[in-house]
Amino acid sequence: MQILKSMGWDAMPVENKACDGTPDLNASRTVASNVTTFLSECVEIWIELKIVEEWPKRKATPIKIPHFSPAQKAWLKLRIRQNQNCYIIVQIEEEHLLYLVNLEVIEHFGSDWNKEQMYENAMYVSTKLEVVLNSLQKGLK
Repeated sequence: MQILKSMGWDAMPVENKACDGTPDLNASRTVASNVTTFLSECVEIWIELKIVEEWPKRKATPIKIPHFSPAQKAWLKLRIRQNQNCYIIVQIEEEHLLYLVNLEVIEHFGSDWNKEQMYENAMYVSTKLEVVLNSLQKGLK
């Protein structure tokens, strides 16, 4: 969260007992301002964070993402249909993989993708979280 704040985002953790499936982080920032009308254009992002301790030993073994619940998938599907910016960042060993969430990602992420498919479908991969967070701006709507 501090990394996002240092990049100009107003970021906050989200613990929402009222709505199951809400992602772990929400952030927004102003991308354009008009000093004449005092109107600003703001971009908002939602980020779900996941950790997997290690890659499976066999390359073909699907990666199981712990705690990626049906409620999280439903929440993300609804926001995608509303054209919102939703991401998943998963740390596996020392690597951070960034996914721009779409319906295909929700369908396969955490259940059927093996290591090669995780890499193929990632928007960005790095051992440095700052680099991954900086790269997410490429997928903003």
